[in-house]
Amino acid sequence: IQRVMPELDAMAEVGDAMAQYLLGSALEDGLGIPADAKRAINLYHRAAAQGYATAFNNLGLVHAYGRGTPGDQRKALGFFREGASLHEGSAMFNLAVMLGEGIGTEPKPAEALRWLPAPAVAEPTGEPRAGERILLVDDNADMRGYLQRLLGERWIVSAVADGEQALAAARAGGVELVVADVMM
Repeated sequence: IQRVMPELDAMAEVGDAMAQYLLGSALEDGLGIPADAKRAINLYHRAAAQGYATAFNNLGLVHAYGRGTPGDQRKALGFFREGASLHEGSAMFNLAVMLGEGIGTEPKPAEALRWLPAPAVAEPTGEPRAGERILLVDDNADMRGYLQRLLGERWIVSAVADGEQALAAARAGGVELVVADVMM
């Protein structure tokens, strides 16, 4: 990123929303450059002001988790709602989780379901069957719980919080699919 940083920075300065978002992401995570959460948030705001949908999702995340700014669930909910209204997939999912779990608002399960895509598979029929095992790996307890409930309606789900636990569970066998947060 250091090689493209001057060009990306120049593009962001003249108002390129994608450059603002990408530079903000690099600065937030310190990807190849020193992290600068304050500047990252400012760039996300500039990109969002131009309607760049993914910037709304990232603003929701920084407020939800208090990364570079005090945590504020109501602000996070508002940013996720803005991104979701632009059909940004991650914002739609994050909004659905917050509404469904009552994070930053009272629980609104019916509204939460409206933000999720229609199921791609048939509705579950009866109890999960043996041999339909999923190992779910996510360090975020809220997301892990949500996905475990969602997937548990159809499959047998084992959920763990870190890579070491996941490796041990996978080595124990009996898992057909691993669903993992690769950014843990």
